[in-house]
Formats: sequence, structure tokens, C-alpha cells
Amino acid sequence: MSRFPHSNVGLVIGLVSLLLQLHRVMVITEAAAINSFTVILVNDRNSAALREAPTGTTMQIPPYVVRLSADWTVIENPQWNEVSSEENDSEGRLLHCRLPLPQDENTVQTQVKHYIQLQEHRTAVRIWHWLEGMMNRDGCIFGDGEGPITGVSEWYLFCVRGAVRKVNKTTVAVLYGNQTSQKLQQTVRRLVHRARWSSQGSERSKSFKRWTSRIGEYEANVTWPRWNVERQLWELIYPTRRECRAWEADAAAFGESPERYIRNESHRWSDGRSFTLPRNKEVWETVVRLYCQHNQGDRHVLDWSITEVLQTCTHEVLLRSPAVCEWSQVLHNFHVNPIPCIPI
Repeated sequence: MSRFPHSNVGLVIGLVSLLLQLHRVMVITEAAAINSFTVILVNDRNSAALREAPTGTTMQIPPYVVRLSADWTVIENPQWNEVSSEENDSEGRLLHCRLPLPQDENTVQTQVKHYIQLQEHRTAVRIWHWLEGMMNRDGCIFGDGEGPITGVSEWYLFCVRGAVRKVNKTTVAVLYGNQTSQKLQQTVRRLVHRARWSSQGSERSKSFKRWTSRIGEYEANVTWPRWNVERQLWELIYPTRRECRAWEADAAAFGESPERYIRNESHRWSDGRSFTLPRNKEVWETVVRLYCQHNQGDRHVLDWSITEVLQTCTHEVLLRSPAVCEWSQVLHNFHVNPIPCIPI
């Protein structure tokens, strides 16, 4: 992550030039700390306001907000694509730049919280509609969630308003005979297709339940896109009632009593909602986490990966989605302190 705090607003031209050269390298990574900076060329409409605004004025220079100092400097127009401008026709010319006041962490956090309060529901609805739009006619998608990463195929059926199921390859092999990996995959796909499109549906098919395990299930008061403040990402929870005891072996390996790891009866999700679990039992849950993907080649193809975490009795589903990109970009922009410039 690029991190560059602003120090003295009375920077000399040489130091600013050095900072801009450093920025050329650091801009490769996404800025997260306050006072990350970028040069932005203001248009004619904003140039007069930039010149006349009193010290300390907060100025909107989309997509950024900047508090202006009284100090100006002259720099060469940086020769890289990250310079923002509506009409960047001033390559090779000097820029007259008004330096920003250093950002205040409390102010930035206030802006972030205000944005979250205003936009959280709208973004959640957008995510949900996108997710439903990625499903097939039966509201589900099926595929290999681990093969591209681990090299070992594991097949999952994810129904956005239903269950999340994992295919038990061992059971399929026993029921339908030992097969090569390719033949087994063909058998699994055929069986899943038959169960999904039968008149009774997959969830009512007894044979389907014999060779799949439920690792998550839609819960009306729980399964909804929510912003996880600690992880700084969007997620959905698909809980289960399926007991998990893997943590007992983990505790025993460290010579500790398993009882100290037993959860309370009430489990609390990231948004503060509580969900009652069976007394003194660990249970499995599936957590769907979303990351930004700006350019989705085929809008009908869902980019996903699934990881089984035995220690926490969790299946983590990572989805790449354009539905969270605006949110991610806006939160990122709050941490950028732009240097507004006018071509000379």
C-alpha cells in the first residue's frame, strides 16, 4: 500500500518533484493510509475558485475533496497516466499547484462513516440484485470451486436463496463405481444436472442429499449483503445447524481443554445481529466475500473460489464482482489528498 504523509506545506519545487517521482512507483498499489496523494489538473470552471479560495477552504474536485493551504508551487506536468484531468492537453508544460493541508484522520473517518450510512443500503441492494442475476433459472450455480487454485477439483452448488452444497466425491465413487478424475467429473455434472432440473428439484431429491453435504443455507434474517468493518469488505452469511468438531482435535494438539473453545449459544455477525446456535456445539457456516472486479469479460461467468477452513468450521467463498467497485473506489478516494494544479 502506498503511504506518504504530507509534512510541510511550504515544500520547495525540488522536493515536490521528488515526491511525484516516488508517486510514479507507489501508484501501482492502492492507497489506504491518509495523505496518499495524486496530482489533478482542474478545469477552467474550477481554476478561478482554486486561485481565490481562502486558506482552509474545503473544495470538491471530483472524485476528491481537498482542504487548501495558502502555499503554491510550480512543477513539471508529470508524464504518467495517473494524472487526473478532464482535458489533459498540457503534456510537457509547467503546472501551478496549490498545496493541500494535511488530512486529519478523524475527519477522514467521519467522511467514511457518513458515506457508509448514506450508501450502505443502496449498495447492499445492488450486490443482491447482481448476485441473483448471476444465477441460473433455478436460482443456483454449480462449478469447481477449488481446482483452479489447488489443482484438486471440489464441486459446489450455490443457491442464492437456498442451500450451499458440496459434492462428496467419495460417496459418488462408491455409488457409481471408481472412475478416473475426468469420468468422475462427468458423472458429478450429470447427476447434479439431473437433480436440479427434475420436477421435484435438488433439495427434494433424496439421492442428491446422499452424495452432497449442506455447508450453508439461506436464512432470511441473516443472509444479506453487509459491510464488514474489520475486514473492509462486503459479505453474506449462510449459516447451518451442522455440527463441526474439528476444533477439538486442534485444541488437543496444543494440550488444551476443548471446552475453552466452545462458542456461546448466541453467535454475533459483523452487523451486530445475533443468531442462536445449538448449545455447546460448533457449527459450519459459509461466508461469501466480495471483491471488486471492474472489467468482467463475460457477465454470465462468475469468478469464484472456495476455501474450507477446518479450524473455524467455515467455507469461505470469494467472489469477484463489479457491484462493489464504486463503494471500494469512493472509500479509497477519501484517503487521497490531491494536489490541484492549473497549467501555466
